[in-house]
Amino acid sequence: MTDVHDSSSAPLELLRKYKINAIVTIDDAKDAVPIARALGEAGIHSLEITMRTPAALKAIERVAAECPWLTVGAGTVLTPEAARGVRDAGGKFCIAPGLNPAMVEWCLSNSMAVFPGVATGTEMEAAVRLGLSVLKVWPVEPLGGVPYLRILGGPFRMIEWIPSGGLGLEHLQSYLEYDKVVACGCVWFAPPEVVKAQKFDLVRDAAHKAVTIADSIGR
Repeated sequence: MTDVHDSSSAPLELLRKYKINAIVTIDDAKDAVPIARALGEAGIHSLEITMRTPAALKAIERVAAECPWLTVGAGTVLTPEAARGVRDAGGKFCIAPGLNPAMVEWCLSNSMAVFPGVATGTEMEAAVRLGLSVLKVWPVEPLGGVPYLRILGGPFRMIEWIPSGGLGLEHLQSYLEYDKVVACGCVWFAPPEVVKAQKFDLVRDAAHKAVTIADSIGR
């Protein structure tokens, strides 16, 4: 199991240190802790549970209570009300596919780490006006991948990125080698068919491959 003390670090500090944010969608909250344990065994420290199913908040609550070696938060957080639910469940950060100023402002006012999604220069300018400097770029591969991020590094040199969307294991090293990338959002560790079959060793093995690449980049 990974170092439980790291769970007390701020979410952004963990992302900078370990470079991987595991993203999972959970249909049944009973699967949350076995997934989290498998990820922890692989060396994962940050877990994003998407708010795409009714089980999401209960899953966050269980991981927060039972898996102290992980910092758990939520993805697909679209409204201030959803962000409040994440906080109340024990989540430590909110990530979104887009930029909802009301949701972002609620998080900032309540000391909740928040990383909204952007795709265009207009959205990035709006995020800067909100006082943000670390943003999710989604869906990064269709947008242009690492070359797109490097182009953005001209006008938006004050911003760092957490890319996800179409980013697979084969792309991971090239993203992490770019110094403006804080961490990558990895969605492939716990596919539905693996979770349904309760093959959590496969979750661990998939995550470990990503952790090995991240460790090779250096911290």
